[in-house]
Amino acid sequence: MRLLIVESPNKVRKLQGFLDELYGPSSWRVVATVGHWRGLPPMKGQPFSEVVDTSTFNERFVVHHPDVASRLRTAIASSSAVFLATDPDREGEAISWHVVDEFHPRSYKRVLFRELTKQALKLAIERAGSLDTRLVEAQRARQVLDYEIGMEVSRRLWRFGAKSAGRVQSAALRIIVDRETTIRDFKSTDYWTVQATYREAFVAAVATFEAPTDIELDEVGEGADTAPKLRPTRFLDKAEAEKIVLEGKRTEHVIESLEETPTTLRPKPPYETSTLLAD
Repeated sequence: MRLLIVESPNKVRKLQGFLDELYGPSSWRVVATVGHWRGLPPMKGQPFSEVVDTSTFNERFVVHHPDVASRLRTAIASSSAVFLATDPDREGEAISWHVVDEFHPRSYKRVLFRELTKQALKLAIERAGSLDTRLVEAQRARQVLDYEIGMEVSRRLWRFGAKSAGRVQSAALRIIVDRETTIRDFKSTDYWTVQATYREAFVAAVATFEAPTDIELDEVGEGADTAPKLRPTRFLDKAEAEKIVLEGKRTEHVIESLEETPTTLRPKPPYETSTLLAD
């Protein structure tokens, strides 16, 4: 008998029916891990050094659901081949790896399907391959970072009634702290700009070329234009700005070149779920 291991127990009955139709009754058995059944010990009360060997970064795993582990062990021992059909993502890959690492099945293959249909299941079994060790290592590294960073931050938040702070919350907290520090350290300064309005209905300003700021480059992202931008000059001395104004009034102004560029302005599209989450 061959064994198919999935994550969700809600899929077991339907997949078992598909396999019985495809390969005959009693030729396959389907069992579920019910998500993460094995992993790192609970954070509370566990020093990092007792969970992860800091010299090798090898973790100490524990079984969180002994009943699931017992069911998996019995099913694997009585099967001729194991097909790991956990979810096709990083966490699913790690769950399958834990099955292999804990029980060492004699023969196993990785099965990937993204729709719960008989045709998709049959094709996935025919194309069964091996575990993606890159995804497994990525998931293990994420958990280690959760312990090394998230756990230490969490311990400092427990006294305030907070439950935990993982890698995402820790990074968000750091961004908030950095922004608040920038706001508190900001010193307001008066400045003046000089511009002229002409009868021809256009405006010119005293300006200088400046490099784009880090914030501007971050907002544009990859492919940003790093060329200097022409920006109105900020005069920190009012008298200096007034001096420029007087010189401008006494001087003849000449247009050396004129460039017209058509511009189209469109309203922003309506919000959707994805754009609401992004914003």
